[in-house]
Amino acid sequence: MYILFFQIVLKVLTRIYKIGVRYDIKNTGKYIGKDIYKAMKMANRSYKLSGDIEDMKYVLNGIYRDFNTTKDYEWTIQQILKLPKEEIKEEQYSDLGS
Repeated sequence: MYILFFQIVLKVLTRIYKIGVRYDIKNTGKYIGKDIYKAMKMANRSYKLSGDIEDMKYVLNGIYRDFNTTKDYEWTIQQILKLPKEEIKEEQYSDLGS
């Protein structure tokens, strides 16, 4: 029961860090609270608990839209290539090509 609870908490935290927690209208017009590295850390923990890799793929699939630094792109490529080969689908190959 506790494992299921922690898995749900990690899933929610993954999404919060991926999309941000609020919109900064006055200054940048972007979501604040986004942290792709924390999102991936939460997704990794969830994967270790459940064996479900979907949260990791969720984080990685939208990086090219959310982040635009060379460091972020390089990190994303490394993370995608760490996924088990049978889990790399069309979306991940598309992200690598982008």
